[in-house]
Amino acid sequence: MLANGSYKNNGHWLYLLHPKFASNPQHYIRAFLIIQEDLIKLFEYVEPSDKNLNTISLRIHELLTRVWIEVEANFTAILRENIYSKEIEKWNLKEDYSLIEYTHRLSSYKVKFPVWRGEKHTYIPFEK
Repeated sequence: MLANGSYKNNGHWLYLLHPKFASNPQHYIRAFLIIQEDLIKLFEYVEPSDKNLNTISLRIHELLTRVWIEVEANFTAILRENIYSKEIEKWNLKEDYSLIEYTHRLSSYKVKFPVWRGEKHTYIPFEK
């Protein structure tokens, strides 16, 4: 669901259908759904609210690690499918993965938690 409460975004998602987006994109969607389930489960124990933003635990650490692994897997797949010329062993976030900002406009996306106590319910994960 988008921040405005709808599921329509005027076709901006169509790049997902482009053959150079990634091979077998359904695998990445599946990983996202598992992470989403785990986040919902976490919210059974930690209330999603401003006052709990500094809460830490091994489960939160594990979830954040898995999220980053999936983001990196998606970025790697996109670069590979587009025949990025640099050797994969030399890729890094700042120089290589940041190229995806140009094609996917990641910094224009916001994430809004629909159930949140407080004012910090909206995030821009790829904001500079």
